[in-house]
Amino acid sequence: MITQCIEKSKATTDRDQIAHLVSEVLGFLQVDEEPESDAFALLGSAIEDAADEAAKPEPDKEEVGDALERAVKYAKAAEDFGEHAEKLLPRLAALASWLGPVGHSLLSMVGLA
Repeated sequence: MITQCIEKSKATTDRDQIAHLVSEVLGFLQVDEEPESDAFALLGSAIEDAADEAAKPEPDKEEVGDALERAVKYAKAAEDFGEHAEKLLPRLAALASWLGPVGHSLLSMVGLA
């Protein structure tokens, strides 16, 4: 399944599709913290950075990758991260393929590389 997502995503270069994938991934990354907590603020900042950069006409893949890595790092601390992993993995694999070499560390973070 992951291989199929990766192969399919190699043809995906349209920035709207990438921005949509980013927003889907970020939608799954939730933290069971109070909105005033540091974890919530850090996750929110990473989500905003990834979404903003991905929506640009020529997004910087390194910036998108770095922001996604930060978001995953903060979300992995959440108790419900495992519940969303199955939904996240194909989307993260597709994004990692688009990110190219930058995406390898993202895959490593979730155990796919």
